Amino acid sequence: MEKAEVKGDVRRMRDGEEEQQDGQPDLEEQQIRKLANRTGEAGTPPPPSPVPDRTCVIKMGELAAEEHAKYILTVEKKKDDVESVLMEHLRINGVYWGLTTLDIWPGAELHTGQIFCCIGALAITGCLHYVDKDLLGWWLCERQVKSGGLNGRPEKLSDVCYSWWVLSSLIMIDRVHWIDKEKLVKFILDCQDKENGGISDRPDDAVDVFHTYFGIAGLSLLEYPRLKAIDPAYALPVDVVNRIFLN
Repeated sequence: MEKAEVKGDVRRMRDGEEEQQDGQPDLEEQQIRKLANRTGEAGTPPPPSPVPDRTCVIKMGELAAEEHAKYILTVEKKKDDVESVLMEHLRINGVYWGLTTLDIWPGAELHTGQIFCCIGALAITGCLHYVDKDLLGWWLCERQVKSGGLNGRPEKLSDVCYSWWVLSSLIMIDRVHWIDKEKLVKFILDCQDKENGGISDRPDDAVDVFHTYFGIAGLSLLEYPRLKAIDPAYALPVDVVNRIFLN
């Protein structure tokens, strides 16, 4: 399928309201050409697991880091609490998404969680050169809605967890500059419980460890101040990944 055809009529959801878009602006093609000039010859595979440049820091809002740490530690101690069960679910989440990826078949609905698993596997094996990065990057950047948050599929609400699924994939294919980073940072910070700690899926919803992890991981990918760099493929701090592989 040609890119021009894909970029034709697109139905998108923006905070629960559908919009009909007749066509993509020429700016998109300019972005593609400009990026092509920067990335070099086509077909050259990038490093397996690129990491954001930490020198370009977005400074806005405030992350209640201490409250979030206390919240996670409190949940960890309550072994019989439902949130502790969710914590255990988070630990095996990688297995879940890995198995979900195996369930992909032709004609199935696209989902950013499954895309992350595929792109992550290709990045780890050094096979990202097989991916149409412009086409996939365009589809992923279309997941950003007016609130600044990202959704997992067209015509769905934004959710903090997709700050990880979408951002990590965009970074691995070197197309993260196609989204509005500042609006996404604000969306994640708006989902915090600054008094009791934790991050929710959307502003004013109940917090949980699942979205707390993905919210902070997303902020790390966005180069938020005082957060460790996280590896977009392994979903672990870069220093941990280096320690594992170098030792």
